[in-house]
Amino acid sequence: MMSNEAKNCGFVCIVGAGPGDPGLLTLKARSYLEQADVIVYDRLVTTSILSFAHPKAELIYAGKDPQSESTSQKWVNDVLISKALEGKFVVRLKNGDPLVFGRGAEEVEALVNAGIPFEIVPGVSSAFAVPAYAGIPLTDRRFSSSFVVTVGRNSPLNESRQRASLKELAIADTVVVLMSVGELEKIVQKLLEGGRAPQTPAAMIEWGTTSRQKVVATNLGELVSAAKDHNIQPPSVLVVGEVARLREKMAWYERKPLFGKRIAITCVDEQDQKLAQLLEELGAELVRLSILCAENESLIWTKSKVDKNSFQDCNWLIFGCPHSVEAFFDFARSESVDLRTFSQAKFAAFGWRTAETLGKFCIFPEIVLSEGNPVELNAELLLKSVNGWKVNYLRFSIWHGCRVLTDLSENLRKLGAEVSEIWINEVEFLPKDFLKALLREPVDIFVLTHPCAVYRFASSKFHPNLRGSNLFVVGDDTAKAIQRTKFASDFEIKAQILDYTQDGRIRSLVIEGLFAKEKSCQLKFICVKFKPFFSTDQKGLR
Repeated sequence: MMSNEAKNCGFVCIVGAGPGDPGLLTLKARSYLEQADVIVYDRLVTTSILSFAHPKAELIYAGKDPQSESTSQKWVNDVLISKALEGKFVVRLKNGDPLVFGRGAEEVEALVNAGIPFEIVPGVSSAFAVPAYAGIPLTDRRFSSSFVVTVGRNSPLNESRQRASLKELAIADTVVVLMSVGELEKIVQKLLEGGRAPQTPAAMIEWGTTSRQKVVATNLGELVSAAKDHNIQPPSVLVVGEVARLREKMAWYERKPLFGKRIAITCVDEQDQKLAQLLEELGAELVRLSILCAENESLIWTKSKVDKNSFQDCNWLIFGCPHSVEAFFDFARSESVDLRTFSQAKFAAFGWRTAETLGKFCIFPEIVLSEGNPVELNAELLLKSVNGWKVNYLRFSIWHGCRVLTDLSENLRKLGAEVSEIWINEVEFLPKDFLKALLREPVDIFVLTHPCAVYRFASSKFHPNLRGSNLFVVGDDTAKAIQRTKFASDFEIKAQILDYTQDGRIRSLVIEGLFAKEKSCQLKFICVKFKPFFSTDQKGLR
C-alpha cells in the first residue's frame, strides 16, 4: 500500500491495467486505483476496471483515437506533473503493460526531469493475454519454439539500430502484431515477402478479453478480405503461425454462458460483490456501481451529536439496510456500549439481507419488514408485538441511510410513539461525473440489488440511459421499490421470482437459467428472491 507520506507529497504511479478483463488486473494495480486522487486513463481502459476507482477520484480521459485527433503526449505529461505538484496521488492508467509499446518510458522521463517521484506497476500484456483468451498459445512444442511481438505502425530497431521490418521478423515461428488494423495490408505483404506461405494460419482478435471480443481465424493469404468482411476494428491483435490452428479446439472464452453481456450492477454489500464476481466468472463484463461512499472512517452522523444513552433504553431498534447494521455495531464498539443493555429491546430489519447482516452479529430480529407491506401494517406489527405497553410509551431507534424507512418513522410518530432517527454517513450518492464515466458505454443489463440503490438513483440528478437494456432486480423489496419510485417507467415490466439457496449464495445453474430466460423470452424485468436463513411465521414474527 502506498504510504500516506508519499501520497501527500505528490506521487505518480504508471500502472498497467491489463488487456481489459478486470480479473487480469494485478493486486497492486487495484489497490492503487482505490487510493488514487487522480486517474489519467487511456481510451482502451474498460469501464469495468475504472469502476474500482474511489468515487471521489478525479477521472481524466487521455485517450488516443487512431481515427481522429488524438491527445498529445506533451499534454498528458503536463497533466501528470501538474497534478502531482498539487500534492495529489496520481495513477496513470495504461492498457496492457505500460512499458510494452505503451509510451510509459516517455512519461517516466518527463516525471524524472520534473523531479516528481514515481513508481511503475507492470500489467498483463495484451501480446500474450489476448491470444490466450482466443484459445491460441504463442508456443507449442509441436508447432512453435519462438515468437516475436511487434507493432503495425512503428517496427522496433534491429541490431544495426535500424528499424527491423516485418520481413525480417517473419522468421519467428509465431508473429504477434499489435496495433495492426490500419496497416494490415502492408503487414500481410511483408510477412509473405519474409517467407510466410499464404496458407499459414492467422487470426485477428478484436477487443480481446472483453465482452466485445471478436475473432476472425483464417489463413494469411485471405486475412485482409476476411478482416474487412467482419469489420475488424482497433484495438486488435494479429497472430500468425501454426499455433493459430489450435483455436478450433482451444477456444474457451466465447463459450462462457454470459459471454457478450455487459452488465452494470449496484454493489451495496459483500453479497453483491459475490454476485458480480460470479457473473464475471460466467463471462459477463461487469461495471460495479458502489452505491454507498463514505468520506470518513466513522459511518455515523446526525444533525445533532449521537447520544449513546438516547437509544439504550428504547423498545425497538430498527435497521434499514446492511450498512446501518454495521454502523450500529461500529458505533457501539467505539463508544464502549455493552450490548447486554439491549436485552429487553426488540430488533427489526428491513428486508432479508439486513436481517442476515444482523444474524452475523448473533442478533435475530423479531420482525423482518417488507417494502411490500403497507406502512400502516409495518407500524401495527411493531406496536402489537410489545404487549402491555401503550403506544405513547414506546421508543423506537431507527438506523438508516436512505428513504426506505422514512414513511414508517412518520407513521409511528402519528401513532404516538417516540422515534429517533440515526442516519449513516454514506448517504452521499456517487458523483455525477463518476457515473457518466462508468456508464459512457451502453449496457445490456442493469442490475439493482437493494432498495437503497433504487432510491439513490431515483433521487439523484443522474439518470442512466437504460433504453434497450434489460432491468434485473434482486429481491421482492427491490422490485417494489422500483414500482413505487417509477424508476423503470420506460420498461415493460414482467416479474419472475427465482429462489436461491438458503445461505443466499447464487449458483451458476440459477444464473445461467435466469439469463437464458432473458435471451429466449426477452423479459424486461426479472426479480430474484432470496430465501431467509431463519424462519418466520405469517405475521413476520420470529
